[in-house]
Amino acid sequence: MSPAGALLTLTFCTLPRRSGVMIISPMLREGGVFLSLLGLLSFGCGERTPASAEVEFQPSSARTTFTLGYSHKCALRRTGKVACWGTASAALGINSQDDFSTPRDVEGIPTDDWHAISAGAYGTCGLTELGDVWCWGASFDGTELPGAREIVSLHGRVEQISAGFSHVCALVRGGDIECWGYNEMGEAGPDKLKTVEPTRIEGLGQPMIQVSAGTHFSCGLTAVHSVYCWGTNVHGELLREGQSSSVLPVRIELQGEVKALGVSHGQSMCVVMRDETLRCWGTRMYPILHPEGDAARVLGLSHALSVSSGADESCAVLPGGSVWCWDEPTQTEALSKPTDVSELASGEYEFCGRRGDELWCWTRAHQPERIDL
Repeated sequence: MSPAGALLTLTFCTLPRRSGVMIISPMLREGGVFLSLLGLLSFGCGERTPASAEVEFQPSSARTTFTLGYSHKCALRRTGKVACWGTASAALGINSQDDFSTPRDVEGIPTDDWHAISAGAYGTCGLTELGDVWCWGASFDGTELPGAREIVSLHGRVEQISAGFSHVCALVRGGDIECWGYNEMGEAGPDKLKTVEPTRIEGLGQPMIQVSAGTHFSCGLTAVHSVYCWGTNVHGELLREGQSSSVLPVRIELQGEVKALGVSHGQSMCVVMRDETLRCWGTRMYPILHPEGDAARVLGLSHALSVSSGADESCAVLPGGSVWCWDEPTQTEALSKPTDVSELASGEYEFCGRRGDELWCWTRAHQPERIDL
């Protein structure tokens, strides 16, 4: 209660959020102390937040500013807007099979505060800086989306997203992985055919720190640097002989610890090892078992920063931003451009790299071209 005669006035404080939204909170001033009517503050306007105050969740994964699907691409503009191009239904979520080569802004999403975007065959999902997930295009369970929609069950708790051909996996706060979509080979968990809502992947046994979804399989990286994968094994995606698929995660037996998973839009997975060499498995390019009983080592490359794989080729970024590509792990070749690449991603038969504010894309048959965003 206010002492008799004490001055009691109502004023307002403007509170910044990382999302760019300004919260106007009514504040009750009693003497020289500000008290929040919304419970947002227990300290003065302009004063620092106490260490004990609740901190808003923010994804801890690396930021991803562009993505390649199987028939479209998306990238973040300088304005923060997501722009997509390619097949209209997948890129923008409109009922059309037309293709367009010029990036267009995705409409109907109430935020420009993106942390990452990831594209599949028929749609795209974006992760906001507040840990929310929005998807547009065709939904990953095979139905058309009526514009962009939020995946409500994931609200405010996602660290990373990764889209495969027709499924998506999310690494959530606490280290679990939840997947949804068309689940033909168990890539989204035990419920075959369709998993409409995100479903927790059972059998991982320990917290995950990264997730990567391939065409019809998915992989997770643990905090102790081991890899588990699930889904199809038709092309050796699970590094198992005589096994067609698994709805439960199986440990990938590698000689050494894994530092980071690669991006995959094919039937193979490449990883950066703790010693910054590269190992790959899956597809006809990489025998199920290396002669030494390990996944195939990419020869001639070391100190790799990141790696991405498509249907018939893989590329990696090395220190200084050089890009090296190969279709067989014994034959690598450096690209003459782009140079100074800071971010790399693969589609099924195409790659893109970011060089400053520029986005460059190429295929095995076509030289790199700059995309105007």
